[in-house]
Amino acid sequence: MASEDKPVTVKEALRAAKCNENVTEELREQMIMFMGDIPNYVGFAQTVSQRVLTTEMYLYRREEEPNKWEAKTISECVVTPDMTNYGGMMHGGCTSYIVDICTSVALALLQFHLGKVPLNVSQALNVMFHTPAPTGAKLKIISRTIVSGSRIQSTQCEIYDSTNSRLVATGTHTKMETSIKPPPQSKL
Repeated sequence: MASEDKPVTVKEALRAAKCNENVTEELREQMIMFMGDIPNYVGFAQTVSQRVLTTEMYLYRREEEPNKWEAKTISECVVTPDMTNYGGMMHGGCTSYIVDICTSVALALLQFHLGKVPLNVSQALNVMFHTPAPTGAKLKIISRTIVSGSRIQSTQCEIYDSTNSRLVATGTHTKMETSIKPPPQSKL
């Protein structure tokens, strides 16, 4: 951990994440296993995904539909130069990527809670940009699930610039179940 005792890895953030009573230790461990390989991930925007840390996870019964659950996650990161455009503001593509990964975390939390394996792919990602986030701004990303059906799932997200007290972007993300199944687990 960092000298300020703040989490510096995805796993450390999830272990320290604030949760309500519906997020059991078993569920927290599933999220750690699911997201724990992010430091080993090699691919698009790997350095960004390593720095977006989930600090809070909640599960609630939907007020309007008490027989359904919803998940809420809060994540944080700081805008660094590799996330910006020529003007030193967070690039729209990076903003969209953050919406994608943070809403996917909220959806994974809900799906694990419901006993499902989160094997889904993006169907639609819509982002509305409200104000730019400059280099150095601390972001707070609040993601919520909207619906998790048998084939289609929807989530929403708000990205705030906590440093300057501004709403940066809002997004909705629709995902669909993939027909690709995970490989069988070894019984060794």
